[in-house]
Amino acid sequence: MKLIGRLNWYRPFVKNLSGKIADITDKLKGSAEFKWTEEDGKVLYDIYEEIKKQTLLNFPDYTKAFTLYTDASLKGIGGILTQEDKLVGIFSYKFKPNELNYNTIEKEFLGIYLSLNHFKNIIFNSLTHVYTDNKNLTYNPDNSSKRVQNWKNLLNDFDYELHHIKGCDNLAADEISRVYLIDENQGYNYPYEEIQKWQQSEVTQFSKTKQIFEHFLKFDEKDRLIIPTKYGVKFVRKVHEDLGHPGGRSLIGILKSYICLPGLSKICYHVSKSCILCQQNKPFNPRKGKLTGGIYSEKPFSIISSDIVGPYESQNFINDLDNNKFWILTVTDICTRYSCAILLRRPDAENVSLLLEKHWFKRFGCPKTIISDQGKQYTSNQYKAMLKKHGISPCYTSTYNPTCNGVSERINSSISSVLRICRGGSLSAAIELINIRLNCSFHRILNATPFELKNEYSYMDPIRRKCNKLTDAKKRTLKNISEEEKKRNDIRDIQYSYKLHDKVYVQAATKGKMDKRFDGPFEVLGVMDNRLYVKAGNKSEWVNLKRLKPYVAEEGEDVVPTGLRPTNPRILPEWAESKRG
Repeated sequence: MKLIGRLNWYRPFVKNLSGKIADITDKLKGSAEFKWTEEDGKVLYDIYEEIKKQTLLNFPDYTKAFTLYTDASLKGIGGILTQEDKLVGIFSYKFKPNELNYNTIEKEFLGIYLSLNHFKNIIFNSLTHVYTDNKNLTYNPDNSSKRVQNWKNLLNDFDYELHHIKGCDNLAADEISRVYLIDENQGYNYPYEEIQKWQQSEVTQFSKTKQIFEHFLKFDEKDRLIIPTKYGVKFVRKVHEDLGHPGGRSLIGILKSYICLPGLSKICYHVSKSCILCQQNKPFNPRKGKLTGGIYSEKPFSIISSDIVGPYESQNFINDLDNNKFWILTVTDICTRYSCAILLRRPDAENVSLLLEKHWFKRFGCPKTIISDQGKQYTSNQYKAMLKKHGISPCYTSTYNPTCNGVSERINSSISSVLRICRGGSLSAAIELINIRLNCSFHRILNATPFELKNEYSYMDPIRRKCNKLTDAKKRTLKNISEEEKKRNDIRDIQYSYKLHDKVYVQAATKGKMDKRFDGPFEVLGVMDNRLYVKAGNKSEWVNLKRLKPYVAEEGEDVVPTGLRPTNPRILPEWAESKRG
């Protein structure tokens, strides 16, 4: 229905549009299942081509009035200039990092200001009717922010009138504004051109060809994209990096339904374990406690949990922050585990309340309950007043017991790992990667990713098939987890054993959240019962086993990975043996 609404906006530019999309609209009638065919795709492609041609044929008449449609999304601005229902120009703009923090009215008016200036050479001496779906902008209140007042003053030279238009009628500008929105409305950006070359290099039997954009790719009988074995490690490593370095089991859950690759499980485990960045920056703790239960909800977005993780040093990233520290505000839906990681400049109650309203309540509605710890941000009168205004009940965990809010606490570890891996780069890009990692990683208990449960299609599905895994996920919540699953998680100590010339990582003397967790890899020169003699650069020392992490070699390295061995033999370095003799 959204596609039909968008096409109807372009009706003046496409001859006989109703006849061309008649077969598609007929499928929407009745209760029969909608199936998209190759013929439908060809019709849509032809319509897009016709629209492209029409955009080049309309020259403005400077004696007549113009119409400008504008809209703003979370990350960008869209503007469409028309005259007598003929397209004159299209404008889009991606917000700068500091502009992302503007409120809704400021973003919308910035869209008007930039769009008018973009088309200044065309409309300057003509009347322009500006349409926006934000009704507040059509008034002229005295309490507007200084930014809006300044923009209005700068537009005094233009001859324009502001009008309100319903959001459902402003589809074209809305679509243009979402060009830069890397969120739940998009999927994984496969390297289609490269995959097409890979597939051409190997003849694959029992495959069928489908068109994805302008590329023709091979799929198996289960509609899974075929990746030749020769390029399997390269492909999985790219996915591992693009999704924020998830673990092997999570990678398998993400890819197995949409990728046909022999030995996929083995490759996923190898890639995640051999990743140098993961080995250096992820915590290593072979002790796992017994799973005794958890928080659950059967209704999406009715119960959410929130937490604040940080502080982090802003000097580790490229950013425009005005202070040397920042925090991350996390919000997670208990039912679907869908999460949102938000940059928090100051960890006070006012900012937490504003960000919750702006980034969660406006997108998903107000929940019934919010679970949080008893930090001052969540117990202040200002925060409680915000909850009361929206009719939300707070639920606080016990003091000094962070595991009570395990849903939020678990993702804090993932956030810190991604930030350590991304240090030195853009902060906004790092937070974007965090949100992809949290929502596109496979959740074993729910048997799906949070992205799938919320959007009803998989982030990794190249052909965007609709799926409804929420019903099955409700049956697999922590409330109903089987005893076998509990036993599987009841793992005690994992005893590693080492031998001469193995390579290991040594726990680093970390000073902050952004420091590497392990240094290395280093060579083992001697082995005793509970410690190793390790050569770290020009320095050699005995290191207790508790500070060590086994090294896993990357593909092609002539190194045997450290395995699980029954006991540590007593193998001493040469100087120790000679001294002993």
